[in-house]
Amino acid sequence: MDITKNIKTIRGQKGIKQIDMAARMNLERSNYSRIENKGNEISIRQLQEIADALEVPLFDLIFPQEAKALSKANSTIPKLIQSNEDLLDFKSKVETLFNFLTGFVPALEQMGFTEEKVRTQLDPDGRLETYTKEKLKELKESLDI
Repeated sequence: MDITKNIKTIRGQKGIKQIDMAARMNLERSNYSRIENKGNEISIRQLQEIADALEVPLFDLIFPQEAKALSKANSTIPKLIQSNEDLLDFKSKVETLFNFLTGFVPALEQMGFTEEKVRTQLDPDGRLETYTKEKLKELKESLDI
């Protein structure tokens, strides 16, 4: 962990020069330069002042890789939550359809309809079944995270 490197990297990414950092921290440029070049001898108070001047959390200065990973995780979590909600909604719809069909099928069988007759009438070419299988496959693939 090279804190000095992290400070210089963030400062460079933000286009802030040492003289600007010194002004933000109410220091002479030479004093700021000494602080920045101390490396691991910088105090926590000085690190917090530098983080404030750079407008970044202290954590980003000390643990930049972990901060990036945390940021990525924070952007992924809402997507996972939405996928979960979509799945729960889909599951609810499937359960409702299943319950309907469970009650409906015996009534059809009493009227002389068999699964084969219904399939032949509703989907003579088997396209609906093929379409349904393709959509289920696409759904499974899209959820493979």
